[in-house]
Amino acid sequence: MDGAMTSGLRFGAVIPTYNREALLPETLRSLRAQTRPFDAILVVDDGSTDATPALMKSEFPDIGYLRKGKENVQSARNAGVAALSVDWIILCDSDDLLAADYLATIEAAAMRTPALRAIYVNHSGFTTGGDVCFASKFDTAPRGYWDCAVEQEGMYVTGGDYGGFQSAVELCCNLVAFPTLWPTGMAIRRDYYESLNGFDVRMAGIRSEDFEFTLRVVASGCVGFLRQALAQVRYRDAAARIDGVRQYRGEIAVLQFCRAHHRAAQEPALQMAIDAAIISRSRHAVYKAFEQRNWQWCQELSAALEGHPITMRERLKFLVARLPAPIADLACNLLSRLGSMASATMPAHLPGA
Repeated sequence: MDGAMTSGLRFGAVIPTYNREALLPETLRSLRAQTRPFDAILVVDDGSTDATPALMKSEFPDIGYLRKGKENVQSARNAGVAALSVDWIILCDSDDLLAADYLATIEAAAMRTPALRAIYVNHSGFTTGGDVCFASKFDTAPRGYWDCAVEQEGMYVTGGDYGGFQSAVELCCNLVAFPTLWPTGMAIRRDYYESLNGFDVRMAGIRSEDFEFTLRVVASGCVGFLRQALAQVRYRDAAARIDGVRQYRGEIAVLQFCRAHHRAAQEPALQMAIDAAIISRSRHAVYKAFEQRNWQWCQELSAALEGHPITMRERLKFLVARLPAPIADLACNLLSRLGSMASATMPAHLPGA
């Protein structure tokens, strides 16, 4: 698809997909509807077994289609980038949407601030049923979250001449504590993507796998963060959102990897932030695993808390998790009853409160 060349820059979108026949059309229509058309759009099919090939041939013959054997989303993204000859790469998950003025806004930001190596956008969340989960992810961040960045014309900027490496590290600390960025809508210079060696395939199969790449992007160059919510992120599976154990385990694995392999993680402030985040997520994950009576995960996750202060309730949970499964189930039932009884007999307001 040819775009109007107002800046001389070429922009190409990469959409990795796997068995998304039902949702992919809406995504592609949102990319087609840009007020500033993409110079290239490429769907990278990571071995779909549904009717995605026929869909692309019949309904989207004007959009590039690269089919490959089943590997992982990281290799699909990397293959898409390698196949495009453009200046800027735009990433979009195959069930998400981009606002009609998305690319025009990205191009304007790239022209206004040539030092930028990557641009993230704010996003909203919605369900397949049309319910809005949140209207602006950036607005959910804690107060002071963006204080380390330079603000200009609706965009925060870190790194380079905008606070240098220190501002990038500070934002990484904030991201580790409270993630706000999503791969959909991310724009990155092709040469910068290649200098980072793209997405790491060692993250394959891990929840929140893209967070590893995000931390490398933010820590390594001048990056902008547009405050306008130009991407819509779909929450398809309510059960997956509720299952916090898998989510926490993925985030813990990513953080542990970053702690061991990222250059920026050698900075004391980021080391401390990562360590604190691992402990916090481990605590939450243990509670979730205990609720689900997944005793193996309880044991694995509680190991991360060894040597750290724990409450009496946490200690009791750890002891129960180490019991044989049938006995652990009985103990869990007993604890639940005792907890219910305590709640029922506790006064609504303590004297003097």
